[in-house]
Amino acid sequence: VHVLLLDDLLLLLQRQDERLLLKSHSRTLTPTPDGKTMLRPVLRLTSAMTREVATAGVPSSLRLPDP
Repeated sequence: VHVLLLDDLLLLLQRQDERLLLKSHSRTLTPTPDGKTMLRPVLRLTSAMTREVATAGVPSSLRLPDP
């Protein structure tokens, strides 16, 4: 996965052959009528949720060592 950060967008790109593609994926969820929801590769930064400390709530065994 490659990430492209623009002023107000974050794009998630996948390499396929010699190209980078924007691919939407479906994921099965039981509460929805058709059982699927689309995961989109374009994220608007104005609507993204952020945390001050990204490791809050992550077990220490899964954290990367400090540089």
